[in-house]
Amino acid sequence: MDLPLISRFVQSSVDAAMAEYVAPKSLTLDLKDILVGGDFKKDTVARGVFVVRIKRAFDFKEGDAGIAGIKKGSADPYVSVGWAKFGKPLWSTRVLVSEMEPHWDETAFILVTPEELNVDDRLRVQLWDSDRATADDDLGRIEVDIKHLMRDSHTNGKMCDRQDGFKSLKAGEGMPGKLDWSVGYFSKKRITDSQLAHQEEDPSVKNIDQLKAKVYEEAGRKLREVKKDESAEIEQQKAQDFKVR
Repeated sequence: MDLPLISRFVQSSVDAAMAEYVAPKSLTLDLKDILVGGDFKKDTVARGVFVVRIKRAFDFKEGDAGIAGIKKGSADPYVSVGWAKFGKPLWSTRVLVSEMEPHWDETAFILVTPEELNVDDRLRVQLWDSDRATADDDLGRIEVDIKHLMRDSHTNGKMCDRQDGFKSLKAGEGMPGKLDWSVGYFSKKRITDSQLAHQEEDPSVKNIDQLKAKVYEEAGRKLREVKKDESAEIEQQKAQDFKVR
């Protein structure tokens, strides 16, 4: 298939198909566009990141039942982390073979975007039993409201150790076993007054309040220039202009 035009098409098709199965996804930035400036996206839509550390699980249900009196049941456990409403795992631990008291000590970083916040999603941590021949068995799940984690003083900006019992797929029904884990929410870093004080692009701006005042004054000037009342649009323009500046 190494033919002009054809080979490039085949390679791009393979790349596009494989990208759906690879995590984390990467982002390629054109340094020339960044240095030149202009219409180039320089910010992420993510509000922050959840740091999830999976420690150990214990007393959970056996995934592979044994033969009574002959063989003891076992499991090949692993833990996945993702969103509850979307039902999409974003990360998982390694599989520990034939282990009923697994210790992982592995850490995941999960980006939080407006998409999850708009639907009031929950963070789901789920225990599985890995099977080669059949579908993996669901050994229980833990779900926590992401807005609660973002606002709670125990998890906002710091890691919090937790021990939670597993729940079943049906609401209100419990499952045997517990999970020792930690979770923390860390918001996207905002520009500080000390950074603004040292910038040289606009010497008249030395802190965030001065920047807001300048942007809002320009937006107000736009309002006075229009004939009809477009105050709602101007408020939106203020927020957009402030973020750009």
